[in-house]
Amino acid sequence: MKRKLLVSSIIGASLFASFTMGAFAASKTMLLINGQKSDISIKVIDGTSYVPLKEISKVFNAGVTYNSSNNSINLTSSDISIPTTNTQKQTTTSLTDAKSIEKYLHETYGVKSPLKTSLTDIKFSFSVTENKSKFEAYDFLINFHYDVKSVDQLIFDNQNSIDSNSVLKATKTESQIKQFIEEFAKNLAVKLPTKKIKGITDGSYYKYPTLKVEPIGYVKNVWVTYEFKDPTSYFADYNSPLAEYGDTKVSPFKWAPIK
Repeated sequence: MKRKLLVSSIIGASLFASFTMGAFAASKTMLLINGQKSDISIKVIDGTSYVPLKEISKVFNAGVTYNSSNNSINLTSSDISIPTTNTQKQTTTSLTDAKSIEKYLHETYGVKSPLKTSLTDIKFSFSVTENKSKFEAYDFLINFHYDVKSVDQLIFDNQNSIDSNSVLKATKTESQIKQFIEEFAKNLAVKLPTKKIKGITDGSYYKYPTLKVEPIGYVKNVWVTYEFKDPTSYFADYNSPLAEYGDTKVSPFKWAPIK
């Protein structure tokens, strides 16, 4: 099973994964991988040998991303297994349908709500819809819910402030939201490698909310794990209602360009 390793509270220009070894001098210690000498440098501190996380992650074909919103490093690989301990619960649910995916997202990422950003704490939730029609381009639609209207207004107000610190906070908040979305989206893509997934934040609202009339559609933070077989096609638009299932194929995570 593909698993995610979350290493919390590690910041610095150089990131190291540690391995307990004998106290050898750095100049005499080499790292062997399956008996073969590697070029990865080793640093020994107080009898513990350290190797750069970025370099060792390549051995496991792992992706490494840093999330400043919760001060953590996410190491994702199909070759890494994590033993279960009393303080660490693993999610073993098979992700086969919308209900199981939604449960996984709530159990794994929903516990981080509210998302702490530079401007405000954002309460969020997930909903998942499974597509069974040829008239949609994806297998699953992931909706990352939060109060888009209020958050966007707060960001807009700070972006247009004369206070440079407020402007910086607005920019950082947008980045923190994107980083969090990208973290769970990439992890989900690893767990569902054969599925075409579309993610959105639906911020649609009513012009007159009390009467619930004049709905105003507003969708942002669109990401996908598929691409169009013919990118030059008129229907090759990630927001087009005319794109069909047969027009697309699975691809790595990316933020969707909207025409």
